Amino acid sequence: MSLPHKKNLLRDVLPKGSSEGYVPIGKNKEENDIVYHKVSEPVIDYGNGGGSRWRIWVLVAVAVFGLTVAVFYVFSSAKITIIPRIDEFAVDNSFKAQIGSMTATSSPEQSLFYSVNTIQKIGTKILDADGEKQVDRKASGTIIIYNKFSGLSQKLIKNTRFETPDGLIYRIDRSIVVPGQTTIDGKVVPGSIEAVVYADEPGTKYNIGMTTFTIPGFKSDSGRYAGFYADSKTPMLDGFSGAAKYVSDSKQKLARAEIRSELEKQILADARAGLDRDSFIPDGAYIIEFETQPSNDATGGKVALKEKATVSTYSFKTFDFDQFIVSSLPFSGELGSTSVEALNRGDLKFSWLSRPKDDSKEISFRVSGNGRFGWMIDKNKLADVMAGKKRGELNSILKEWNGIENATASLSPFWRSSFPDDSNKITITIQIP
Repeated sequence: MSLPHKKNLLRDVLPKGSSEGYVPIGKNKEENDIVYHKVSEPVIDYGNGGGSRWRIWVLVAVAVFGLTVAVFYVFSSAKITIIPRIDEFAVDNSFKAQIGSMTATSSPEQSLFYSVNTIQKIGTKILDADGEKQVDRKASGTIIIYNKFSGLSQKLIKNTRFETPDGLIYRIDRSIVVPGQTTIDGKVVPGSIEAVVYADEPGTKYNIGMTTFTIPGFKSDSGRYAGFYADSKTPMLDGFSGAAKYVSDSKQKLARAEIRSELEKQILADARAGLDRDSFIPDGAYIIEFETQPSNDATGGKVALKEKATVSTYSFKTFDFDQFIVSSLPFSGELGSTSVEALNRGDLKFSWLSRPKDDSKEISFRVSGNGRFGWMIDKNKLADVMAGKKRGELNSILKEWNGIENATASLSPFWRSSFPDDSNKITITIQIP
């Protein structure tokens, strides 16, 4: 039985309406009633809102999948490693080559072309003097001789005289040929050649600066006398007459041999360094000449010995040289459109059949040695063929290519079953066994 003064009923303590959403927090001290506090709760809609969320997750999953596919497509790649056919043959054949460069109608198997480059360098070595002696030395220097007389070349014999406006006479110490003049774009271009001249007499009188020269031997022919002339390329130096320090002949001989050897190495290294990456100079494909220069007094009782080296190097296009050499070998008929590379090109010996002259337009030489030749495919062409093909098609396709012993392929990502459609994403490496 309830007492009328007690208000302990839930409906008397809770606010009007449902008790849902309220929790007890304590008792009212005065009335001993339980006090409730309303708790806010989020509203969960289990109607259409859940379907929207599901569709969003589907769209996100599709986007992530599409992005993944796109990334793997962008970064997809393939690598093909080719092991080429290798042939080894003894080479011992004579060849000829023409000066110039290949034209559109030329074939490397039929014609070989070369370029010639001439480099001059002076080397010096300082030695202790062995004493003093009377020295008579002629001044010398380099001049450029011009032919503005005709289109025909002109031979100048040894000891041809060259005269300065002051009447000083200098002579060449070997015969030379001055090229004829040419016409380029309607303009006459004189033929020219460099030469070293030596004073007619020893002494400092002939040590002069830059000047011009005439050729007295042509005075009887006014046209030729006017058409042939020379300009200094260097001053005339080293003329001397009097007491000077000297080095014994035996010491000079040894020192000059060392200078010449070092000059030869330096010039050949410089010549090879100056080539483009598609050219090379075979070992031995050069002509070298040395000129002993007058010695000079150096400080501290020493003598400076000098040697001048003139080197003419003969370079070839690497690809053309290899194809030309291979054209003489037994397997050349099997090549078809495949090219071959001489893998040990530096081991093949190059030797002259006849010494080239300054005005030579053709050279003849012999190549000998044990050659090792690798068959080289066109990597760009193979990449184009393989673009978009299935991995399993590789071997059947390569059967149509000459000179391939074996091949392997790797694709990225690893689960790809076909090569990229873009041939630029296919890397081809030739691995020499």
